[in-house]
Amino acid sequence: MRQSINFNWKYIPDFKSEYLKSLPKEAQNIDLPHNCVEVPYNYFSEESYQIISTYEKVFDVDNFKKGNHYFIRFEAFMFKARIYFNDIDLGEHVSGYVPIEIEVSEFIKEKNNRLLVVLDSKEDRNYPPF
Repeated sequence: MRQSINFNWKYIPDFKSEYLKSLPKEAQNIDLPHNCVEVPYNYFSEESYQIISTYEKVFDVDNFKKGNHYFIRFEAFMFKARIYFNDIDLGEHVSGYVPIEIEVSEFIKEKNNRLLVVLDSKEDRNYPPF
């Protein structure tokens, strides 16, 4: 069974270590997909959208059954993300608009799961196409 968690995220266009515990009250409510920075159609600096930002989603699992396998799938993000799930650092993942899937069966609960994504949208010469 699939469960969409695209709606009712919290977003803030920066990152501070205290966000690992909770986002500040000024965090915006957004839905995914989402652009971290709106840019004009022309005459803008590419550096304007190369930022580190933070997304948070707290959710319950429909029809939760202990022992099942649970995955979180990101259809795409640009570019690198450090992903935390229920205070567990799941590591850094590179997407470049390619789907990634992370198994969270070991850490998931029926209620109040917290998914935190620290998105780094900066160009990185270690990865194509940069």
